[in-house]
Amino acid sequence: MSTALTPYIEKLDAALAEKNIATDYLNMAEEKTGMPKRNIVLGAIALTVVWLAIGIGSSLLCSVVCFVYPAYKSFKAVESPQGDDDTQWLTYWIVYSTFNILEYFC
Repeated sequence: MSTALTPYIEKLDAALAEKNIATDYLNMAEEKTGMPKRNIVLGAIALTVVWLAIGIGSSLLCSVVCFVYPAYKSFKAVESPQGDDDTQWLTYWIVYSTFNILEYFC
């Protein structure tokens, strides 16, 4: 493996060693397929990159990334006692809405 990728592979291995719901499913997949978890994750990443390069579903993925995650973080920001994160996410939604409106008319 390339020495340039070694730190990223080590971070991936550390993340895969943690106990959470994603690693539980990866452990089941590893047992059923006999493939290491790292290879399953790297294969999924490669498949996603090819899928997006072809263009199938890229609009849906972009919408999910640009809407669902910020919506979740916005709800968390509203519930938190700090006010600076509220301002950050309100700014995001103003910019997001502006670009959506401009995209519609252009």
